[in-house]
Amino acid sequence: MDTFVSFCSYHHASETKSLLEMLQGVQASMG
Repeated sequence: MDTFVSFCSYHHASETKSLLEMLQGVQASMG
């Protein structure tokens, strides 16, 4: 997963940041 994030961050930092924030929100809502 870290490699995937690093890969995306390298190419699309802002897009990856938004995706990570969305995923964190989903995880939070799921408890």
